[in-house]
Amino acid sequence: MKRQDAKSPSQKCLVFVLLLLAPVFAFAEPQIKHFFPDHPVLLGQPLFWIVEIRYPLWESYELKSASCSDLKISVASRKLQEVAGEIRAVYRIAVIPTALKISCVPSVMVSDEKGQTTVLNGKPVIVGTISGDAANIKMPRLPAPVIQPGNYNALLYAMLIIVGALGAALLAKRIYNNSPTQKFLRDLRKAALEVQKDRLPIQVWRLLRSEMIWGFPAEAYTPAQLQERGAQDRRLLGIAVALRSLEAWRYSGSTGSWDKGLVKKALEHAENVMRAKTALPKRSAA
Repeated sequence: MKRQDAKSPSQKCLVFVLLLLAPVFAFAEPQIKHFFPDHPVLLGQPLFWIVEIRYPLWESYELKSASCSDLKISVASRKLQEVAGEIRAVYRIAVIPTALKISCVPSVMVSDEKGQTTVLNGKPVIVGTISGDAANIKMPRLPAPVIQPGNYNALLYAMLIIVGALGAALLAKRIYNNSPTQKFLRDLRKAALEVQKDRLPIQVWRLLRSEMIWGFPAEAYTPAQLQERGAQDRRLLGIAVALRSLEAWRYSGSTGSWDKGLVKKALEHAENVMRAKTALPKRSAA
């Protein structure tokens, strides 16, 4: 009797088919590898998450990003390659932070045509700051202007010229104000103010007899003589009339008052005479 331990041809064929399909069943599930960088990133700067999927030729897979309010996740590029009877898909996923504080972890979903899904989680995203721990975005400060050495020297020379011009102007004004003509005009104005307050200053006689007004030593002449010499000029005539009125009031011995309007007008005539001699604009009567 023969032993029936040898396999039949049909069994051998089945074993052979199973051996051929073994690699197929072994690689029916996708092989997924991914790399997520762990270095800090600035606000708005992308991190690139690399995801590699290997699957059989007859399968198809889709990659989708999960929603996150603090991150913007999108596929930057996808590269497909056939390797040893398989598809090798490499995804380059851009992860961009939109807030300084990230409240979620980036994740993507790998789905096949049957609806089976595999979730891949990255690492917590750390956003680096450039202005401390403030959560508010502030506008950058404008850089301070850089002054070149040539520009600095020109600016220094310009400032020295301006300061020198101002000093010269102040000095010229001081010399002008201290001139005899300007001093005499100031004395006339002070006397006019005293007269306006019903006070007759003693220097009125000296001012109205000044050689600067008459052009000769008028102190040696009487008011009547001055009136004769100034008859051709109404201003000099007005001054002589005022002097004659003051002399009559002084030596009359009466208790009457001096003529305020006449004296005030004489002081105005004296100032206008001086201004005419020095080519100054005539003062309008108050």
